[in-house]
Amino acid sequence: MLRSRLLFATAAVTLVPVAAAPAAESPERAAERAIAQGLDAHRAAHGLPSLRPRARLAHAARRHSARQLRRDRLGHDAGPRQPFARRAARLSGAGAVGEVIAFLPAGTRDPAAAALEAWRASPTHAAVLTDAQWGRMGVGVRRGLLGDRRGLVVTVLVAQPAVSARA
Repeated sequence: MLRSRLLFATAAVTLVPVAAAPAAESPERAAERAIAQGLDAHRAAHGLPSLRPRARLAHAARRHSARQLRRDRLGHDAGPRQPFARRAARLSGAGAVGEVIAFLPAGTRDPAAAALEAWRASPTHAAVLTDAQWGRMGVGVRRGLLGDRRGLVVTVLVAQPAVSARA
């Protein structure tokens, strides 16, 4: 009898599921999340609704940040005579897309706060971020060398809902 109780207890212990350890978030993804949260807080302070994150916009934003590092310059273009926002609108199915970019030198203590502060200080960038027409967003951060400075390149895309969703 004692032996059957021990076997039962051992079997019960081995059936307890073990939760997998959560994957560590990369510094780039943590910055993307913090920027998105800061942007929503900024919009809320202006009486605007939150932006819904969209994977396609985030993917396009990450690619644009990487492209800027490859080309070794910040810019709003996607190629010869093609603004990146126009290309992003086409790829995401959005009616229109706005874009803000930033370079944050390595060692910036709070990348999200630094980027948002710079954009709020610029009337043109602030207008893009607080435009009521936007309902979606994607944030892309890439780490690398721009010129001789190491840091983060940030791209934020804000977009109207997909054309089919507005019809």
